[in-house]
Amino acid sequence: VDAVVDGWPIRLGVLPPATVAAADPAAPWESQTPSTQASAALHAATAALGTRAACAVITQLAALGIEVQDRDPIPDTMLTSAQVDTAFTKVWELYSKGGAQAEDEYEEEEDVLPDMAASVALEHLHAGSDFATTVLQAVVQAAKYADLKGMTGSPMAHVAMNGAISDVPPSTHMSVALWSQVALQAVRDEMRQVQEFIYYGKLQQGPEWLPLLRQVLMLTGSAPRHNPSILPASASVTTGPMPEVMPSTQIAVTKDQLEAVAGLGQPPYLHPGTSMDQIKAATHWVVADLGSTDGATLALEAIRFLAGEAGDATASRVALINNPLDPAAKPSLLERTLSAAQRLPSRRSRIVGFLKALLQHRHLDTILEADVLRLADSSGLNAKGFEDLLGDVAAGRTTHNRQCTLARDLGLEAGASAVVTNGRVLRLQSSRGAPGRHSPLVAGDFALLQSHAVTGQYGAGAAAIVTKALEGGRLPRPHTDDESEDDLDEEAQTSEQLSDLVVQASSVLATYSGKPDPRSGRLAAAFEALATDHLNVTLPGEWLGAVPMMARVLLDPLSKAAQKLAPLLSLLRRHLGLQVTLFMNPVLELSDLPLKSYYRYVVPQFIETDDGSSGPPRPPAAVFEALPGTQVLTLNMDVPEAWLVEAVQAEADLDNLRLAELPQPPAGAPALHAEFQLEALLLTGQCIDTGAATRQDVTPRGVQLWAGRGTERHLRDTLVMANLGYFQLQASPGAWAVHLAPGRSQELYYVRC
Repeated sequence: VDAVVDGWPIRLGVLPPATVAAADPAAPWESQTPSTQASAALHAATAALGTRAACAVITQLAALGIEVQDRDPIPDTMLTSAQVDTAFTKVWELYSKGGAQAEDEYEEEEDVLPDMAASVALEHLHAGSDFATTVLQAVVQAAKYADLKGMTGSPMAHVAMNGAISDVPPSTHMSVALWSQVALQAVRDEMRQVQEFIYYGKLQQGPEWLPLLRQVLMLTGSAPRHNPSILPASASVTTGPMPEVMPSTQIAVTKDQLEAVAGLGQPPYLHPGTSMDQIKAATHWVVADLGSTDGATLALEAIRFLAGEAGDATASRVALINNPLDPAAKPSLLERTLSAAQRLPSRRSRIVGFLKALLQHRHLDTILEADVLRLADSSGLNAKGFEDLLGDVAAGRTTHNRQCTLARDLGLEAGASAVVTNGRVLRLQSSRGAPGRHSPLVAGDFALLQSHAVTGQYGAGAAAIVTKALEGGRLPRPHTDDESEDDLDEEAQTSEQLSDLVVQASSVLATYSGKPDPRSGRLAAAFEALATDHLNVTLPGEWLGAVPMMARVLLDPLSKAAQKLAPLLSLLRRHLGLQVTLFMNPVLELSDLPLKSYYRYVVPQFIETDDGSSGPPRPPAAVFEALPGTQVLTLNMDVPEAWLVEAVQAEADLDNLRLAELPQPPAGAPALHAEFQLEALLLTGQCIDTGAATRQDVTPRGVQLWAGRGTERHLRDTLVMANLGYFQLQASPGAWAVHLAPGRSQELYYVRC
């Protein structure tokens, strides 16, 4: 409000709380809540008197709120109806025609201001007449819009500056000051962002361009809905503990878990429309007590999402997993119906419509089996097949037990609710005991989960890789022994199994990429500071540009490290689509040549097939081209320090090679044959005398050690050195055991490691 009054280039909207969305615009004024009345007074002042009058209403209400807080730190009702009337009356007297503020600020618009006494205006506001005819309807619609956008689902208040959300905790002594701090800081931050967009020509104004707000939202990657449990707010400012949001954990989905879900149906997943044959980037497991009101409502929201009520859902599939409060109890008709629907093998594209109609049934709690069967028939399902599944008690009990076992494997107790999206377990708070039907998530929240899975959990990249591999013939078309064309077509089964691969890859990437090294933030900031076209070069991935992997490399181009990294980065670009950004950091002053060797780092080289895909790897090889023929060269192997590699056969002195002097066969280039052999691997370590009395005696120098394998205890031996207690043994690949040699060493020491 202060920013608007001071003439900042912003516009302000105040959305009512969620409780107003349920208000009845036709109800008498006296029956409306103070929140609804305050919202109506603000809207009426805006419509009749203008922006500054509306700001004055907010100021008046805030002042009354401070008075209430001074009397009662945690009031049950912040404002009363009388206080709302008082604020509206004061503002009307100041800003209507003839008012003190109107004369100062609205001289040019005096003819458009209402010439009406404040008491009469208040009567019109209460009666919903004259200028206030549609006020309550507009307020209720605004509250519904706020609820649709997820701005009213928690006790926190929100400041949304061009869509960037800042959360403010519930009312405390500091809430008014905190509101001012958050709002003004949000304005400043957003103005800096907009100025940057304008400076770089990203924002354009004119009839041929989108509205400015729409452009800003597109440039900043905005989401269609706010839910801090799914997508955190852009900023949070608080003076105390924030209200708890629904906790979530990321797990790596296992093959056993996928097989457990697959055992719930043929196939178990529900898809939007006819998209069963598509590889899905997002997989949702809705775990709830489906026989309860809350569980059924959560399932309905998932079905509404699949039905397209929250936007495009074609990147998702959903499985409903029952987790009853009493696993030993007999499943209800609703539980058996949902289970049977997921096991129905035919006409699966119509199941979503059937479940939506079922879960929206106004007598869902008392619905009869005959009603369910009629609804299935009218929805286009195979009524006879569905009836058989519904009556198959043994199969239903088996599925029931599998669902309960899967819920425990996911770490959920009986009766708990959660939505698992690509391995992200979002535990939901229960409203058990509250009146009405509640769901902590709505269809729009499932759209957010899909968006996060596609981008934040690398689902799109994983799906693209699987699709590319399938097209290139590198993935076999999966099938099962008991699969028949009568029950399930091959395309659907293939898409389900390939979507399982996407889930596994996505969950693993999300699990381990979410725990960066603490130093990575500082390193990323340093790279951002260097991110100019003059200091780096970006090489896109050669295989798939959509793969969400990027490497930023800072190196000296004339160094041994660069010689090793170059072929590795090239391999990753070609076969994993890695995007590489190189930052050159050369030595500015050289007194000698930085590189004095021809070096090749051996990495796998894959055979390219006719269709452009990669086949099996070639034998390891290092290829040198255009080497000088008259200079003396040395051929050696650069191997890890623990490898003992020696030349065991050579036709010439490998330390003094002249390529021009090598024997040349009748047909071909000069050739030299040499063989290198891995003689041993060095097993190294350190011995410390934990009982030493002095620092000088802490290293047990001279102690004899044996190393052996299996029953042969003495295959290698060594002595512990005085320098840091270092020892070294030559070994070969495999498991080795280190012992103290018999004699004095065993008499004085024992090994603890």
